[in-house]
Amino acid sequence: MRKTTGKIFIYAVLQMIAVTVLIVGTDVLAAPAWRGDTRTTFEQWSFTEQDSDPQPPDTDPHWVNEYGTPLLSVFGSEWNNTVDGHQGVWTFMGFGSGVLADIPNNDKALPEKEIWVELTWKAAGISNFIPDKPNVDVWANHKEVELIHENQIDGGAWWSSLYIIHIWPNPSAEQITINGDIYLDQVVIDTYCGIPEPGIMSLLGLGAVLGLRRKRHV
Repeated sequence: MRKTTGKIFIYAVLQMIAVTVLIVGTDVLAAPAWRGDTRTTFEQWSFTEQDSDPQPPDTDPHWVNEYGTPLLSVFGSEWNNTVDGHQGVWTFMGFGSGVLADIPNNDKALPEKEIWVELTWKAAGISNFIPDKPNVDVWANHKEVELIHENQIDGGAWWSSLYIIHIWPNPSAEQITINGDIYLDQVVIDTYCGIPEPGIMSLLGLGAVLGLRRKRHV
């Protein structure tokens, strides 16, 4: 009984620390505790240049995906050199506009996959019919997509948002879609292929020290 109570207390403390750290700071995106472990991948797109379509991630070579080449396709959107001090921003123009990230992963039949999707974005206010917030989804028969946290940055003009997705069973790749009436400045995707204890990994990850990734502003 004492051991169980102790574990619950530790998990509660970790979650409190995570929420506190996420709220403070500017342009700070959470880094899961398992980044870089076996059966994980890490991708980042900052869109500082209007690259080819589909475009590979601009992640440091240290993080090369061992399972294949990730690609991000843009559809029905307009690239801007700068938007309110942020360099390299896609403007989603309405229905049929957004991005699709295709990320290869471990092809073994594992029970579940956890994906962290981190966005830097701003409401565009272009469409009267589409919410001016991100819509994050994944192509999967069995899935759960949850917005974990939103943090205002740059004086409240921009947001950083963290979504956690669970897919079961574990597919060999995932196709993640992002759309909405927004300006999209950055996408960061972490994947853990084959979770030993779903739920606990998320909680421990949120309690980890956060990585700081500041995009160059002009």
